[in-house]
Amino acid sequence: MTTRHRTRILATGFLGGQALRALTEHPDAEPIAACRTPERLPGWFAGQVRQGRPRLAQEV
Repeated sequence: MTTRHRTRILATGFLGGQALRALTEHPDAEPIAACRTPERLPGWFAGQVRQGRPRLAQEV
């Protein structure tokens, strides 16, 4: 049985864009962009998008 590891990388702005690009180019990565405004994502990103405001631990 193959175990799949997941890693979350949280970054915004320039650094977030660079991380997203690097993950998109990695053959074993499946990047998911979490954002409030999908229109602000780079035009080249064709992966899964989760739109909305991140929930804080105290809101759960």
